[in-house]
Amino acid sequence: MSRVSDKLQFHREPAPAKGRTLLELDIPSDLNLKFAYILRAVEALRAQAVMSPDDQKALELCLDEAIKNAIVWGNVQDPKKKVKVRLWEEDGRWGFTVSDQGQGFTTEILPDYDSEEFLWLDRGRGIYILLNYASEVAFHDNGRTLLVRA
Repeated sequence: MSRVSDKLQFHREPAPAKGRTLLELDIPSDLNLKFAYILRAVEALRAQAVMSPDDQKALELCLDEAIKNAIVWGNVQDPKKKVKVRLWEEDGRWGFTVSDQGQGFTTEILPDYDSEEFLWLDRGRGIYILLNYASEVAFHDNGRTLLVRA
């Protein structure tokens, strides 16, 4: 593991239900539909005045990476599987969980984000982006649920 990934938490148990739920979505494992759901999530937060304009870009980027990873790596783009998203607010900050129906994973498969080799990989940037934009990044349920907090 690298210094960057020291922020990453990994838990076997399910994610705790944090904050006040603002929106819950069941998303089909179809990358073509992803952006429409991200817009719904952003609008839900904007309606609650929980984010600044800078937060909006961070939320869009974090949700995009989290949903894409759940569809591609978790559900392996199986159209029969769904991705569940729960958007929440706690103490004036936003957060979300994204859960897939995949097999889960362990941290051993993650690249060393501080290595020169990482710069040339054609994958593995999603978690790296989350670690740089969020104050909390945690995987639960053996990697099937991602919890992100601003």
